[in-house]
Amino acid sequence: MPRQIFLLAALLLSPFSAKAYEVQSFVSGDMLRGWCENDHDAAAAYIMGFSDESQRMKKRIVDASRRWPERSTQNEELRFYVMGSFCLPGKLSAAQATEIACVWLKNNPSKGEQPAASLLPLAYKKAFPCLAE
Repeated sequence: MPRQIFLLAALLLSPFSAKAYEVQSFVSGDMLRGWCENDHDAAAAYIMGFSDESQRMKKRIVDASRRWPERSTQNEELRFYVMGSFCLPGKLSAAQATEIACVWLKNNPSKGEQPAASLLPLAYKKAFPCLAE
């Protein structure tokens, strides 16, 4: 139990750490926008990997909230910090998810130096905000 509390605290605090922004990013927003324009299959593959992982993390956090209901508030905060505050609809196609991300990147070129994985939550939050917000 203390180990789980420590891990939860570490995850909650990590976005506020200066080192959190020093992590190696392999794909920038500019790179992903370039793929959107010139290699749509590469863009779609990256975006689908991001989307799959965000859904997996959401499920794990929901499962943790059910397992430890007394920590549901902390788990919800964790979901926002780790994944951003977006809720992908169940019937979203790969083509739709890719189009939303690519249009957002095209419309926000000033953010292109940031990691693509940090920008996709912003694109999806605009398109699919969670109803509870």
